[in-house]
Amino acid sequence: MQLLTLGRLGLSGDALTRPKPLLLLAYLALEGRQSREHLVEVFFGGERGGAASLRTTLRRVRQAVPQALLTDRDTLDTAVSCDAVQFLQWLDAGELVRGTAAYTGAFLLGATLPTWTVELEEWVYRTRERLADRQRQALLDLALLDAQRAEFSAAAVYAVRSAELTDTSEPSPEQLRLLLLLLTAENVPLPPQLAPLVSRERLTVPSSSQARADLLDGHWRRREAASLPVYGTSFVGREEERAVLLRTLAMPDVRLVTLVGPGGIGKTRLAREAARMFPQRDEVAFVEVEPHMTVQHLPTALAHALHAPDPATTDPLEGVRLLLNRRSVLLVLDSAELLDGDFGGFPDCCGPVLR
Repeated sequence: MQLLTLGRLGLSGDALTRPKPLLLLAYLALEGRQSREHLVEVFFGGERGGAASLRTTLRRVRQAVPQALLTDRDTLDTAVSCDAVQFLQWLDAGELVRGTAAYTGAFLLGATLPTWTVELEEWVYRTRERLADRQRQALLDLALLDAQRAEFSAAAVYAVRSAELTDTSEPSPEQLRLLLLLLTAENVPLPPQLAPLVSRERLTVPSSSQARADLLDGHWRRREAASLPVYGTSFVGREEERAVLLRTLAMPDVRLVTLVGPGGIGKTRLAREAARMFPQRDEVAFVEVEPHMTVQHLPTALAHALHAPDPATTDPLEGVRLLLNRRSVLLVLDSAELLDGDFGGFPDCCGPVLR
């Protein structure tokens, strides 16, 4: 039995059809074990009677799928497999063809509730964008692999699929440049929604032969901040913290800086802005840790951020060391606390290359 969340919301076999129980399973599948108190807040807005409403929802799940929930006194998890989790796991494992094929539509497309809490609605839209962004990047990675083998027609197919995705964030400047080259190499017209972005970035449309040459030699990349997330709003009000962070990063004996604080206060945005402005590295790699990731996934995620081949080792810390060795890289590891596994040895083990 599988929870279906890509392009729809349902359970294989239609054993459960009510939207709120299905949304609860989807939330647990993607976010992992949660406290009952937190679930009451997310699904019922902390309303009076929310705990009773949660118990009613759980009863409906158990009646339809007896083995779906893993519970203890204070927390809940799910044993049901989820197509979105499988999609992410395939991408993290480097199985891009299987992963992109598994993406059958936007997350929870068409799913509605008579009353959404603000937190639940924001989670749905945030997760929808995150998964669509992962699909876009995976399609571009596949397109680039084909282009580097001079298989430009196959590369253009992936590029078109990437450009046609909905519910994504705005493409980064590097993604936009790559899309422009991949499409131009096969004389495929630029999709209308990308034209204003190309104009804003002042990108020139090359000839087909020039696009192919650029794809083959790799000179199209801007390496300084290519993997940083892009925001559609200005950075306001955190200039002092950014200055402190930049000064700290510039200290010669500082190799690791950790930003801590409650969720939602802007740690990721602050790290991104500092990384964008930091002048003392040749490359910036941004790795977003997903809730299901373990330390074993880190080398693959870092390789994707650096546009490098996966390291030929099963030791995750050795893999990170191989990727960073002899490179001047500022690595931004977002939500590192979510990594499942022994991450405590990271600074010491990688000391020779984190400098």
